[in-house]
Amino acid sequence: MEQTHESPNIKAACHVDGRLDALQSLSFGLEKCQKSLNDYLDSKRNAFPRFFFISDDELLSILGSSDPECVQEHIIKMYDNIASLRFTPNPNQTKELLVTAMISAEKEVMVFRGTVSSDDRSVTPRSFVLADWMLDYQGMVCLAASQVWWTWEVEDVFRKIKTGKKTALKDYARKMHMQIDQLVVKEVL
Repeated sequence: MEQTHESPNIKAACHVDGRLDALQSLSFGLEKCQKSLNDYLDSKRNAFPRFFFISDDELLSILGSSDPECVQEHIIKMYDNIASLRFTPNPNQTKELLVTAMISAEKEVMVFRGTVSSDDRSVTPRSFVLADWMLDYQGMVCLAASQVWWTWEVEDVFRKIKTGKKTALKDYARKMHMQIDQLVVKEVL
């Protein structure tokens, strides 16, 4: 760049020995960095599916900050009509913040029965394996877990079709209809 600045003739700048190789090497390095960054962001989105609702720049601003409250400006994009969370200092640990409530765009406050540590990232993964996870965890975590399970089941149907089981999709549709019928019967009772 300094050489080009000293001699701003574009033709001369493009014909400097090694310039093309240097630019191609820089381009290759940039592509490699971009791929690594995309892989990293995808791993975070797969760990917490709500991150799929925000842009790469927004996700980087959350991941790059040590302040749990930085999520506030993006929370409404990740959760429908949750405008913010209420953070309270943990009386037992000075650096930790506890999430004690969520606040809607209409300023309605839903206070949590218990507090949630802003450092605890294990709630979503635990919810997949606990037998009574629907009773123990907030609705959004339940929705995320059920969507992951549904996606796995649909992918499994496609695997079965690929291996020759032609009725896999119809079988899965029957299963889904049975589950819906069971839910309707439970709601009516």
